[in-house]
Amino acid sequence: MQIEEKQIQELLVRAKDGDSEAFGTVYESYVTQIYRYIYFRVKDKDIADDLTQSVFIKIFAHIDQIDPEYPRAYFFTVTRNLLADHWKKKKDILFNESDEEFKLIPSEDNIVAHIDTMQEMNRVRGFLHKLKDEQREALTLRFMHELSTKEIAEIMDKEENTVRQLQCRGLKTLREYLVTNH
Repeated sequence: MQIEEKQIQELLVRAKDGDSEAFGTVYESYVTQIYRYIYFRVKDKDIADDLTQSVFIKIFAHIDQIDPEYPRAYFFTVTRNLLADHWKKKKDILFNESDEEFKLIPSEDNIVAHIDTMQEMNRVRGFLHKLKDEQREALTLRFMHELSTKEIAEIMDKEENTVRQLQCRGLKTLREYLVTNH
């Protein structure tokens, strides 16, 4: 789905005002481009799916920060940053031959960010009970159990687009709780 830049700008303004359908249209317009950009760099369909979903979740969570005049640049900047984080995390995984298992060890530079992230995750978990059951399940499966959208759709017996909608709406509600209860 290809929409002119001017229409995207208008849709983003509406999305900032809480119109989730407007964000859905923006999503449909950019998802293929973002997916291809990621896939050609990671060469793995599952990782590309997950990272693409993460891009849109991150953008949706920070929708107020988007400059609607240059949306495509913002989307690709977020994508590039997420890819950089992905590769950096892969470098933080060390193999311990005596234990024969992988361990994730935050680098010294990231320890404060890691602690902040853990505190924020605990705060988010506290608000999960306020979501609708399906939204809570979709978000829990995605972020706490790290399942792909396809896997969640199979578990919940729903279409992948429905799962994405549940996730987006759940994230919007969580964001509202976090903003009003900071």
